Amino acid sequence: MYWGTSRFWFAAILCLVACLSNSLFSGRLTGILHPISHGPCWHLAPANPTIRHRLMNTLRWGILSTARIATQKVIPAMQKSTLGIVTAIASREFSRARVAADRLGISSAFGSYQALLDSPEVDAVYNPLPNHLHVSWSIRALEAGKHVLCEKPIGLCAADAEKLVAVAAAHPHLKVAEAFMYRHHPQWVCVRELVRSGKIGALRTVHAFFAYNNKDPNNIRNKAGTGGGALMDIGCYGVSLARYLFGCEPLRVVATMRHDPIFGTDILTAAILDFGHGMAGFTCATQLHRYQRVDVRDRTNSSWELESCCGGG
Repeated sequence: MYWGTSRFWFAAILCLVACLSNSLFSGRLTGILHPISHGPCWHLAPANPTIRHRLMNTLRWGILSTARIATQKVIPAMQKSTLGIVTAIASREFSRARVAADRLGISSAFGSYQALLDSPEVDAVYNPLPNHLHVSWSIRALEAGKHVLCEKPIGLCAADAEKLVAVAAAHPHLKVAEAFMYRHHPQWVCVRELVRSGKIGALRTVHAFFAYNNKDPNNIRNKAGTGGGALMDIGCYGVSLARYLFGCEPLRVVATMRHDPIFGTDILTAAILDFGHGMAGFTCATQLHRYQRVDVRDRTNSSWELESCCGGG
């Protein structure tokens, strides 16, 4: 399955937006993201009937920043959804927000992130800011009464994520979700169901390899101070995928890293995750030839190999 294309992004993001919108309006799901949850992102609670009545089942999205992932990937996919509409975009420079809004057909542009959060025309926020700003601006969005879809990784450490969880718990009528869009793609949902049904035998190993070659010193991925590096950018897919398929948390983890002497970011990271009844491993790199592959095997030695399976990088 070749999923590293725009088609994969569009399909996965549309499914993610549909899941978020449907759960909001149906009253089935809403709540908080647990930082170590391997299953659905939300706990049971009633949805907000006021929002449902006002929007007639249309969720109004505001975008925090004009980041490329937002303007080239996520917004175009959101705009193909019948369940949501992008009504606003913000940048630290109003001119950049206005240009992006005009190009993408978005009605409102703001010259600060807070101004967008204060807008009554926004119900949910997509946060694609640099990694070190994910928690702080997601918290501000919650405090402004907005649902949050935050880019991965949702935090840079456990304490970071726990801080967000605590704030989300104080706003149980709002959603917080981490934007691992692959989890909502029908093909990955099918893989997980095959594993859980036992039709292919008991899962024993999952190994992921994810790499690209980026040596640009100005690229955000190569800046340690903003949460750059292989593990935070693409290694998180390996962690997320293993937990998604095994359906539980690892009992122990062993890992090693190699850092760039100039950037200070990890450029090669490998890890083994012990789930008790099976093992997972992943390797991620930012200065190797571009490549994605996941190998899944059961105890009968049946296996699947999935190329370009997460769409990131």
